[in-house]
Amino acid sequence: MNRLIPYVFLCVVGVALAIIPATAEEPEPQRVVLEVQRVIPEHAGAYETAIKEFLPVLSENGYTGYWYAFVTEDMQYMYGSPVKDFSGIQQQWDGWAEFAEKVGMDTLQPHFDKFTGTYEYTENSVWRYRPDLSYASDPPKFDPDKDFFRSWGFVYVKPGMEQEFEASFKKFGDYSKEKGVEWAWETWVAEFGTEMPVYVYSEVAPSRGEFWTESEKLEKEIGKDTMKIWVEMLPTVRRIEFVRGEYRPDLSYLPPAEEPAAEE
Repeated sequence: MNRLIPYVFLCVVGVALAIIPATAEEPEPQRVVLEVQRVIPEHAGAYETAIKEFLPVLSENGYTGYWYAFVTEDMQYMYGSPVKDFSGIQQQWDGWAEFAEKVGMDTLQPHFDKFTGTYEYTENSVWRYRPDLSYASDPPKFDPDKDFFRSWGFVYVKPGMEQEFEASFKKFGDYSKEKGVEWAWETWVAEFGTEMPVYVYSEVAPSRGEFWTESEKLEKEIGKDTMKIWVEMLPTVRRIEFVRGEYRPDLSYLPPAEEPAAEE
């Protein structure tokens, strides 16, 4: 959807939301618990090794939680754990407590120690999926389960103007549907744990280069029309921030049915 926004605003700053790979249909669950760790660049190798060595401990001992991992260009490692509702958050904590008791700290602590000194801090937040503010062509332009590049656009809305913002933002999807635009984005809204009100829309592509090539094509085709929507929406917005990154299945812990097939 970047071609819907003037390129002068395309700055790469801020933090990023880990959006779950999904189809164009409304996904279940509706919320994601997001943990973000700012990794020290020179320790990224050790950090990733620690994650990969810990994943078998989870699977071999029947841990039932799961997450999708993403890494941004500014070295933020993000783990999105889907939940259906707020009770699912407590279920995650209970599940982890049961797992830790079963495995024992004698086994877990050596793995935890491998992360020491590899990252600066951890942040946690909860986000809710907004299908009414999302859009996907049929068929979608790209496949989020196969195309790993991600672009996230954070839209920080002026307090008290959420309804006006949503009414304007929805017009991007309405216009795209009417014109048959081949593209897609998923929109999420923060519920707690971060600055609010803030919305984020996630876009997918096979690579950064292809993302920008296709974005520029759409800008030429529909930019004049969508600029009108942008002008209408701008008074409701405090700022917009963009972050790029990629989906990392090798750092994800997925349900058995969703584990990526081994390469031949």
